[in-house]
Amino acid sequence: MREYLLVLLIAAGVTYLLSGLARRLAFRYNAVALVRDRDVHTKPIPYFGGISMWFGLAAALLVAAQLPWLGGFPLVTHDAGAVLFAGGLICAVGVMDDMVELNALAKIAGQLLAAGVVVLNGVKVYWIPLPDSIVSLDDGTSIALTVVFIFVAV
Repeated sequence: MREYLLVLLIAAGVTYLLSGLARRLAFRYNAVALVRDRDVHTKPIPYFGGISMWFGLAAALLVAAQLPWLGGFPLVTHDAGAVLFAGGLICAVGVMDDMVELNALAKIAGQLLAAGVVVLNGVKVYWIPLPDSIVSLDDGTSIALTVVFIFVAV
């Protein structure tokens, strides 16, 4: 249990510590949500929060990989690496969108690319738990459902 708590605190701490830097970078590069009539905020809101969140996740996964209970399973660390890489792709698309306003098709392409990276690395939804049973999925359904989950979640 302590290992899980340590990983959580590392993710939260690194994210918190890098948030200030991400904020300054956002203002420096004018990556901010400007105030509009329909908005609640009264000052420009900086973007780039996803950068600090991604580094928090990366730091937590690096530490977790070194811990005896969490890092001793190569399959788990491989899957985590695939998710981290895909998260980096989505973060990069987010930064580009913050800088140059990508169109919807470009953002969708980035999401689908990230989902493809995850699936090609073997990370898939293999079954769905229901109250009275477990539904096992065939490979095609597993891939499709994984892509849909990632697309909707992002």
